[in-house]
Amino acid sequence: VEKRIPVSISGPETTVVLADLTAAPDMLVLDPDATTLAKTTLKLPTRVLVSILEDAHSVSRRIDAARSLVKNVDSSGLKALTNALSSDSFWGVRARVAQALGRIGGQAVESALAAALEQETHPKARRGI
Repeated sequence: VEKRIPVSISGPETTVVLADLTAAPDMLVLDPDATTLAKTTLKLPTRVLVSILEDAHSVSRRIDAARSLVKNVDSSGLKALTNALSSDSFWGVRARVAQALGRIGGQAVESALAAALEQETHPKARRGI
């Protein structure tokens, strides 16, 4: 069930606290219609970031989730990122996920990037990889 909560942005940095929720959300998307020019940093649990990466309609929100996942990546976050690398519907998300994964490094990431490069057909996504 979608619930929209209006939030007022009062300066260059705003912290949003959702105290009136009865349960933890499965997904949280700030500015779902992308009407505000802003760089967002999402400090959310991994499961919520994974849900945004997998299910958000907005390309920019999926990219925000990928950027946030790499900051404190765990096994479920890494799995979601590698899945998005090969299966996101938009080439731009796949390219940004590849760049985010590159910041993590490691053998598993290297293997995922090599596999994605073999299967990727979009030239701009390939450049990101």
